[in-house]
Amino acid sequence: MTKIRDILLYVVAIGSFSVLSCCKSDDPVPPGPPTPPDPDPDPPVAAVPIRLHTQLMSRSIIESFDSTALYIAKGNSPAQYDEIWEAVATGHEIRFVPERYYPADSSEVYLTGYYPKGTVKDGLVEYHLDGETDIITTMAQSGSLMNPFDRQDSLFSFSHQLSLLKITVRLAENRPETYYLKFAGLEGSSREAWLELSSGELLFGTEAPKLVLYEAETETGMEISTESTFNSSLLVQPRTELTVDIVLTRDNNPEHDLSY
Repeated sequence: MTKIRDILLYVVAIGSFSVLSCCKSDDPVPPGPPTPPDPDPDPPVAAVPIRLHTQLMSRSIIESFDSTALYIAKGNSPAQYDEIWEAVATGHEIRFVPERYYPADSSEVYLTGYYPKGTVKDGLVEYHLDGETDIITTMAQSGSLMNPFDRQDSLFSFSHQLSLLKITVRLAENRPETYYLKFAGLEGSSREAWLELSSGELLFGTEAPKLVLYEAETETGMEISTESTFNSSLLVQPRTELTVDIVLTRDNNPEHDLSY
């Protein structure tokens, strides 16, 4: 009996040792099979640049676009524009500098354009009018990745917001004498204007100081006769009453001056 029991204990001891040795093995576990690639992965979405087709609706100081710097206000709604993008127009195409892209989620982009550059504050672009500043603007439009601007029926068209006034001073053919222009001025056109981006409306200030068209630097001034004329053109506030002041002299005697 003692001998059989010793044999059984010996066998059990060897079995326990084998199990422990197996559990404490330092052999590396072989890696499993590689994960197969997605059979139909989503392709990356390519950024689509915004392109605008444009035209000038009327003629003034600017008659055509030739690498003309324009400014495009961008917003996420028609009531608020929070970014100003620089662009260049040549012919009938506008390109942004740097390039601008449609949102990948196809959300709407609202754009409205203007020229020239002005100080932007609280949704208004401020201008100081000097008779030579030409202001052009566009109606606001919206576009998206699914409805791009350059595939829409309406162009991104610019319209002049000021009136071009041409002034000529001359003597009638039945007046053979010669006069000299001492002064020519204009009153009634505001010197300040603000473009409201949300509405596209051009707002004018109430003060309209005299704008000097010509003032003689010598005693005689510019000759005015049937053959010599004074010509000037100004960009002024539209739909307002204007007054032109002209003073002509004949012999440097103020009593003989002609004032209109």
